[in-house]
Order: sequence, then C-alpha cells, then structure tokens
Amino acid sequence: MKKIAIILTVFAAFAILTLSSLYLIDNYYTTKINSIYYDKFGNELLSEKEKGLILQKKSLERKDNLQLIGSSELADRTIPTHPINIFADKADGFQVNGIGRGYCQSIIHAARIGALSKEFKDKKLVIIISPQWFNAKGLGTNEFLMNFSELQFYTFMFNKDINKSIKLSYAKRVKSLLGGDKNNLMVSLYANLYTYDNIPSKFTLGMLTPYYKFKSYIVGIRDKRIAYDRLVKYKKAGEKQYIEPKTSVYDWSSEMEKANSLAKTKTTNNDFYISNDYYNEYIKDNLDKYIGSYKNESYTNSPEYEDFKLLLEICKSQNIKPLFVSVPVNGRWYDYCQFPKENRETCYKKIKNLVQGYGFEILDLSGHEYEKYFLKDIMHLGWKGWIYIDEAIDKYYHENK
Repeated sequence: MKKIAIILTVFAAFAILTLSSLYLIDNYYTTKINSIYYDKFGNELLSEKEKGLILQKKSLERKDNLQLIGSSELADRTIPTHPINIFADKADGFQVNGIGRGYCQSIIHAARIGALSKEFKDKKLVIIISPQWFNAKGLGTNEFLMNFSELQFYTFMFNKDINKSIKLSYAKRVKSLLGGDKNNLMVSLYANLYTYDNIPSKFTLGMLTPYYKFKSYIVGIRDKRIAYDRLVKYKKAGEKQYIEPKTSVYDWSSEMEKANSLAKTKTTNNDFYISNDYYNEYIKDNLDKYIGSYKNESYTNSPEYEDFKLLLEICKSQNIKPLFVSVPVNGRWYDYCQFPKENRETCYKKIKNLVQGYGFEILDLSGHEYEKYFLKDIMHLGWKGWIYIDEAIDKYYHENK
C-alpha cells in the first residue's frame, strides 16, 4: 500500500507540475500575442494561419478588418487588382484579411467559421465560391487533409453555441473524409463516437472528453507559439501594429480600363485569353489532347453541395452575414474541352438558389464566362474579375456599418 501511495503521490506531483508549466507557457504566449498583433498580417497566406485560430481571432477583434475567405484564387498577388493590393494599407478604411489556399472548400470554411462563431458575428466577411469545388467526387481525403485543422475541429465540437444537429453533420463528414488516416486516429474516434449517438458511445466519449479537452489545449498552445514567432518578424521589421484607415474614392470604370490594358499584354499567345505563362506551362504542348477531355464531367451533383449547405447553416444559425461571391469558369476553354454548358449553368443556379434560400447576399458573376480577362487562366480570377469583386467589397463594407 505504501508503494502505491508513493507512486500516486509522484504521479500527482508530475501532473500538477506539467499542468502548471503548460499554464505558464499558454499565458506567456497569450500575453505576447495580445500586445503584438499587426494589421498587415492579413496580407499573409500561410498554412499556419489557415489551420490555426489565434491569428484569425486577433484580426476579428479589430473592427476595421474585413475577412476575405476563398481558395487558390487568393494566392496570386502579382495581379494588381487583387483586393489585398487594391485596398492595401487600409486605403478604403479597412484591412483585408485573406484566408484560404488550394482545396480550402466549404467544409474547411465551415470548421473555421464554426470554431470562431462568436468572433465572426457582426463582422464583415466575404466568401468566394468556385464551381470546380462541385465536381462529381467532391473533396477528396488527400485534399481535405492538406487543410484540416485538429484545433479547429475540437474548438468547433466544443463550441456550445453550435447546435447538435450541425455538429452531427460536421462530424459525419469529417469521419468520411479522414478515412483511415493514421495521423488523425483520435479525431476519427471522436467523430465516430459522436455520430453513433447512442448510450455506449456517449458514455465512452464522456470518459474520453478530458483527453480531448487536454489535446485541444495543447494544440492551442502550439498555435499561439507559431503565431508569435510569425509576428515577431513584423516587430523586427519595424512595422506598425495598427494602420490608420484612409478614405479613398474609386473610379471603378477607370480601374477596369487599366486592368483591361494590362491584361492585353499578358495574354498574347492563345485564343482563350489565358495568361501566357499559364498557357505555356500547362496547355501549349498538349492542346489537342484537351479536345473533348471534359465532355463526361458535370458540376450538377456533388457531395460539395451538402458541405456548402452546412456552411450556410452555420452562418445562419450564428447570425453571421457574409457576402458570397460566385465566380465562373473560362467559357471558351470549357467549350473547347466540351464541358456541357447547361451543366455549368445548373451549377451556378444551384449555388445562387442555395445562398438566397438562406437569406444571404450573393454577387453572382456566372454571366462573365466569356468576358475577356475576367479570369487569368481556366478558373482563377484575373485582372478584370477582381475589379467586380473589389467594387462589391467596397460597397458591402461601407453599407450598414
């Protein structure tokens, strides 16, 4: 008995020491980040930012930060009309905080917004939706894992403001997307137990909850440490933490003309109005092979529609009011590849009807499939496409402030 008592005492002392150390570390990084956030970090598109929470939370704490959520179209900041460039240094009164990269689709956005639902309330949020998301297979496991965040998953599931039916839908989808990924076995177990929703599973999940709470705490500390390391670089560079907002009046017709002139110089070697660099790298040597290559594809039925509904449901239930932006594909290219036009139009209509059905505002740009220089390639926003969005963002931000 004496040995057992000693062992228990040592274990208790070790546990107390560990928890105390973690608390001190957590408090250290929390205090540091609370005093060091920089507006300009909104310009960064990094995996640490996409998968974390603290940097997004700090941006949401600032009343003049607008959240711009999307996927791979956000990556190319060499285009002058990109919102981060057009509205640089709060030229229109706000800092654009870009969030997203390739394969950041509805389920990824749903987790992020659900995890920070309190912070997103009454904030300006723009979400760009791409038709390519709605392919027949939907988001694959490998693509999902590229952007999946364990921290966002736990924070979402522990968020008491999210109702159970939404959590069930989210857990089921995560369960199916994770598959048997060995790096997320405990997440899969949590999702499995939650979706079974019976007495044995509830009991087991209840027993494991302290572990999951602790794991969430640990990955939260890691998120803060990584965020602090990133922000220190801004401090060393002498950046201002807060940028004073400016007032600008944009002549959007003039901006469109400038975009048109620039685009002409960038798209001189093909009939699809695709940038020369993209055409040379991905299409030029295989042009003939693309004829008819899309004829059996469709965006009319996809698991992505259910993921999108979940995203909409979260926003509605949490009283978050985004501006959704629906972008088109390159009509000339898709016609060349024989992707049925009626299927594209069905996809655009379904997206629009879903958004409006939930009572949200949508900028429907699907009618610009054939507009020169709207896109820079076969799917990503280009010189003129961004102008339409910039103008809408300008109006959206200043309305009902």
